[in-house]
Amino acid sequence: MEKQNSKVLILGDALKNGKWFGEILKKENFDVAYSNESAEAFSMIQECDFNIAIIDLKSSGPYGFQFCHELRSIEKTKDIPVIFLTSFAKQEIEQAYECGGDDFLFEPFKPSELVEKIKIRLILRQIKDEISKKHHEESKDLIQLRSENDKMRQEIDVLKEKNKSLIKIPSEYLKLKNIKNNFLRIICHELRTPVSGILGFTEILKENPSCGENEDILETIIYASNKIKEYSDTALMVSEIDPEHINENMRPTKLSSLLDYALSDVMNEFRKKGIRIDTNLIDELSEIIIEPGLIKNVIQIVLSNAVTYSPENGLITIKLNEFRDRVELEICDQGCGFPPEKYRLIKDFFMKDVLIFRSEWPGMHFAIIKYIMDFHNGQVEIENCNEGGALVKLIFPINSARGRAIHQALSQLN
Repeated sequence: MEKQNSKVLILGDALKNGKWFGEILKKENFDVAYSNESAEAFSMIQECDFNIAIIDLKSSGPYGFQFCHELRSIEKTKDIPVIFLTSFAKQEIEQAYECGGDDFLFEPFKPSELVEKIKIRLILRQIKDEISKKHHEESKDLIQLRSENDKMRQEIDVLKEKNKSLIKIPSEYLKLKNIKNNFLRIICHELRTPVSGILGFTEILKENPSCGENEDILETIIYASNKIKEYSDTALMVSEIDPEHINENMRPTKLSSLLDYALSDVMNEFRKKGIRIDTNLIDELSEIIIEPGLIKNVIQIVLSNAVTYSPENGLITIKLNEFRDRVELEICDQGCGFPPEKYRLIKDFFMKDVLIFRSEWPGMHFAIIKYIMDFHNGQVEIENCNEGGALVKLIFPINSARGRAIHQALSQLN
């Protein structure tokens, strides 16, 4: 499985003048290219098919994270392995996780360690490509297609027997189920990165039990463990959504009552920072057809984010408003607002039709909010307030024709 003449792109100049590095890579049949600027490196990787990218954070700085994020946002380069060279700063490791880094090497390191990291990542990429190719070839097999077609016909016949008036499952129902399956696949993929980080740091502790940096290592392990818990909780939440039986849980609900429950669950977070709440809740608002448990989770996520980015003893304002065709819940904090470089990305993300590529996600919390709101035919809007802080608006339709159609079709299935 050895990779011959693999092409390595290095962003940063810390390794460029090291003769040992060039000689070792040459012996291992690697072709190396260097760039000191992320824009130039991105252009190079578009024009030439590099097999792996190495980002030296000491010389590339924040542009290294930007370069990695751009790689993950393009279909052609989203699967290229990325190794970060870091000085073991916790903040750098967290940013590397968030922008899509695959592996890390902490300075100072031996030349052989970097070569071994490159080899491992290239082998993993080759295995992944071979699996994808095999799957693609199998999908074209005529016998398999016929078998799947026969199975689909049998399922349709069962549904027809159950309800003669139901000729086919609505396209919206299938769309929701496909989104759920895709979401779970992405979360399972995301779990690999923090797991790899924990395993790597555990090996460091094992080999250097008296290392003076153990405290930083443990903090990083705790951070990665919390990431695993976050992904696992999200996967569990999504897995419990079964479109075939959604009618059993969706019911008319007052958003004001649901908001009270969500607030009670996150009240400890408010007390820890001394956060004050200013609410304008109208109990006479129309009931909306929702799955209360899911929408409560959405509200809790928005409230927790508002607390996280609010200053000590800050104020969070909550409003409920009803219009002719919708009910709107507004949650506004006094924090720093959405970063300018991410504001448009997040705003566009909420306007997309479906969740497809992980590279499109501005964050796990935003993804789960969008998934659940799409499920209810709702909308999410964000704004940066003029006086400071961020505003998140959850919009729920009243008497939605699309919602009634899904609701009626699912009722016929039960």
